[in-house]
This record gives sequence, C-alpha cells and structure tokens, in this order.
Amino acid sequence: MRKPTHKTRPFASICIAAVACATALPAPAHTTVRAQATEGVTADNALRIGHGCSVAGGSPQPVIAQSVVFPSASPVLTSSDGTPVASLDTVIVGGSLAGLVKPTQDTSIFRSQELKADALGNATGFVEHDGSLDVTLLGRVPFQFAAPKFVATSCAKRLLVQVAIADVCSLASLDPVSAGNVNLWIPDNGSQYSIAGKSQGIDGIGSPATLIVNRDLTANPLSPACGAGVDVTVAPSPADVNANLAIPGVWGYGATATSQSVQVVEYYNAGLDHYFITWAPDEIGKLDDGSVIKGWARTGRAWRTYKAAQAGTSPVCRFYIPPLLGDSHFFGRGTVECNATAQKNPSFTLESADFMEMFLPAQGVCPANTRQVYRVFSNRADANHRYLTDKATRDRMVALGWLVEGDGLDQVVMCAPL
Repeated sequence: MRKPTHKTRPFASICIAAVACATALPAPAHTTVRAQATEGVTADNALRIGHGCSVAGGSPQPVIAQSVVFPSASPVLTSSDGTPVASLDTVIVGGSLAGLVKPTQDTSIFRSQELKADALGNATGFVEHDGSLDVTLLGRVPFQFAAPKFVATSCAKRLLVQVAIADVCSLASLDPVSAGNVNLWIPDNGSQYSIAGKSQGIDGIGSPATLIVNRDLTANPLSPACGAGVDVTVAPSPADVNANLAIPGVWGYGATATSQSVQVVEYYNAGLDHYFITWAPDEIGKLDDGSVIKGWARTGRAWRTYKAAQAGTSPVCRFYIPPLLGDSHFFGRGTVECNATAQKNPSFTLESADFMEMFLPAQGVCPANTRQVYRVFSNRADANHRYLTDKATRDRMVALGWLVEGDGLDQVVMCAPL
C-alpha cells in the first residue's frame, strides 16, 4: 500500500479536563476513591486520577479512557482477623454489590460514559472514554454509590471494597497491557491483566482503589461477642477482572482480538471541530507527539481494520479535501464510491486507493463477526466526516446538525472486524 500523507492546519491544543481538575499540584501516586461511605446511605463519590502513564525517561501520557470494575461474580473475601468468610451474604444484606454503583454523567474529562452490567442488568462498574486528562492536573470521575447495610449478626465493622481500575493512556499498541500505555490499579490476583502488568512493570498492580463502607454503630451496633469488630475485604476475582476490565471496542484483551487486523484510532481537533482516523503508526506517533501535527487529541474511540485484503473485504480509499472545502479527509467504502467521489470532486487528492480493508453491509446489515461503522457529515462549508461504531454517539452528532450517510434502516456505511 502506498504510504498515505496527512495534511492539516496547526491549531493550539486545549485541555478538555480543566473543568474537573482543581489544582496543578504534584499528583498522588494512585487512582483512589475520594470518600468513605456509610452503610445504608446513597451518596455521590468520585475516583481521583493521580497521574497519567509514563516509562523511565519518557514524557507522561494523558489518561484518555478508564474502566472501573466493582467485585461481582464470585468475589474474593478475607477478614482482618483471618477468620474465613464463607459468603458475602453473612456480611451485607443482599449478599452482593451488583446494582449499587451508578456513573454520574459528567463530560469534564471523558465525553462518553457507559455502564457495565451483569446478565441481569445490575450495574457492576462503568467505562469512560473520548477524553484526555491534562498530565499536570488531577482528575475526578464522579459516581454514585448506594452503600449496603451490614447483617446485624455480622462482626464486620467495615467493608473494604477493592475496585479494579484501568487508566488507559494509549490505544496505539497491539498489546493492551504495555509500559507507558496503561496504569492498572487492580489486585495482584493472577488475572491475565495482573500477570502481564507485573511483567511490564505497569503501575498499580496490587494497589486497587478501595471504597470503605463504615458500619453505623449507633443504628446497627456490634454484638458484644464481636469485640472491636473486624474489617472484611471484598475483591474482584481473577475471572471477574479477565471478563470485565476491557472496554469493548476500545481497549483490553478480547476487545480488539485478531492477529491479522490493526487498530484504527480516532482523533479530535477542538479548534477545527474536526475528527480524523488512522491506523498508520507514523501518523499516530506524530499526532500523539503534537510537535509536527498540532492540535489533535485522542477521543478514546477505536476499532479494527485490515491493512491488506481479506476474504470478503472491500478497499477503503482516503481522499484529502483541500483547505477551501474543508482541510480534512474522506474515507470512501469500495471502488464504486471511491470512483464516484473522484469524478465528482476533481480537487480532492487521492492519498490511497486502499488505505484499509473493511466489509460492506448488505442493505445495512453487517456480516457475522463484524460490527457496524457509521458515518456522519458535518454539513458545513469546512467539510468533515466522523466514523463511529457507537449508534448512540452517532445520534448525538445528528442532534448537533450532522447528517447520517449509510445503507439500510440503521444507515450503516461499512463493517469492522471484531
């Protein structure tokens, strides 16, 4: 494939996290839970992000996405006095933390927020992406927590809820757990993330964020037989971390699995209000560095594509739209649309006839083992297109005046490999 060229106008970058970050003082070493909770009380809380990702001798990278997992399936239980804890039913009413956490909509750092849920639809965590936290600032990610009540006969005076958190700083690496690309505030429990993280020297292994739930000793006193009481720690199991820490379609093991595909990374330029996508490592490096191509920041969104033709795929061309018409790029799906675009727009520059390979939908329906990709057009004189795998975000763009382009009832433009 011919090496594509990327052209853009420079523009000063901005920090979209400034609203959420109150100070530029030196950051603490961990991502932590801001406040303790009291049993039976539903209250607002927050995660505090202390710093971005870095390697020795390298510049810190901003956190662009976050995954948060509360203990749910078969949690690991321990007691401060060493007494075995058979079940969470003996400690808290209801015997589960599922459904007790709820993310709070706040776009100060991350523009997209999604709930993690179990098979019954009960919340078990949340993900945040489409953002960038200034590396000189602290970040706060708000959530609401309904603290459980302690079983009256339990000797637990506190419940220490360990929360597994991935602070993601880069989506460029094919290995989601690599030094300088992510911090993992998770238990050192033998999960694939903790094993890979330790081998890479990732920050946070064995130091999960902990939400402390205090017993209301006035309304729910300990039995005299309990003495001073004990602390019970509840942590996510290795299977829980393996299954739920990934951000589907964005980051993590299984989120972008295939040895033949590469990751497409989305960027946003706030000064231009333009979006851009690329899989090319040289372009990703320049966009992330910001010294040559200025003003662009990762949105945290990504999907997979192929660099070379596969069975059933179609070439996706890339055109550069000149400054008078937008100073942006257009990605056409298939030779029919690419040829028509060239004929209709002779001033466009064809940078690559096969920039990537994707599947085409049949009347808007994607083949098995692929996901929908949507395309929206800014409908402005400075033409720009955005390519999305999330329909809800596409619909929000439409509400802002962008136009949908695609096939079928869902208006799908192409299909990405899983």
